[in-house]
Amino acid sequence: MLSGVLWFCLVVCLLVLLWVSLEILIESERPILYQQPRLGQRRRTFNVVKFRTMRQDAEADGAAHWAQEGDSRTTR
Repeated sequence: MLSGVLWFCLVVCLLVLLWVSLEILIESERPILYQQPRLGQRRRTFNVVKFRTMRQDAEADGAAHWAQEGDSRTTR
């Protein structure tokens, strides 16, 4: 019984991830995923993989900026 529920949840999650991927692809093309380096335990770096929510080269000057309402850099 439990494994059936887990399989159902897995399929639903995969369908949601596929839907989000297609929305990003339609809205702003590739790449769909974004890798961001983070600092972890013992100062080791690791990459976090996330869905991209900003357009490519949104921060062309190299400095991070807080997104505002209606910001042209965001995908939606």
